[in-house]
Amino acid sequence: MESLKEILQDIRKSVPEVWGVAIVNEEGLPIDYVLARPLEMEDPVILGGLLASAVELMERLVNELNSSALNMVFARGNRIVLIAGRVEGGSFTLLADPDVEIGPMMLKFRMYRGRIEEFMKNLIQ
Repeated sequence: MESLKEILQDIRKSVPEVWGVAIVNEEGLPIDYVLARPLEMEDPVILGGLLASAVELMERLVNELNSSALNMVFARGNRIVLIAGRVEGGSFTLLADPDVEIGPMMLKFRMYRGRIEEFMKNLIQ
């Protein structure tokens, strides 16, 4: 069975503009991550907490609007694009350059999310 690190590295390689992939638990603590370049925020625990909080807040908003379950959160800033969503036991996030093509990035997110879900289910059992 492939390791979580191998899955994360495969994701990063599949979309060249994606420079970061992270899996954090429900409390925001990093389970594993791959960063192709350093972050201004040096502590991955702080980043993990922020990512988990963003997913949680968007999940609450979706629930308040009586919508279906949260599929993914998308945010674009001047220097970063972020896609995040729930997986078994936590959340899964992609970080990319602002010039990334969003369609292929979302497609990869959906594709790899299933692999990560399967890995996390096996890990928890």
